[in-house]
Amino acid sequence: MTLAPVAPPIAIAALLVVGTALGTGFSTLQALVLAMPLPCLLAVALAPGGSIPTALRATGQRVTRIGPETAILTFATIARRRLRSGPP
Repeated sequence: MTLAPVAPPIAIAALLVVGTALGTGFSTLQALVLAMPLPCLLAVALAPGGSIPTALRATGQRVTRIGPETAILTFATIARRRLRSGPP
């Protein structure tokens, strides 16, 4: 197995996020939120059987659930800010 089928989209996504972060001065996470919706919608539209209305509906239904990865990201962000601020 090879990563060749997924490497180009990942590289494009990384370049979009880094370019957005550098161009706007936003954090990487802010740049990700700003830059990725359009390429994601494009990927859904070009996928075999892809349906943007179905994808948007499913996203809207599931956005209220906080998964473990969101909790980990939130904890890591809070911990990073706390560690950077130093001891009380």
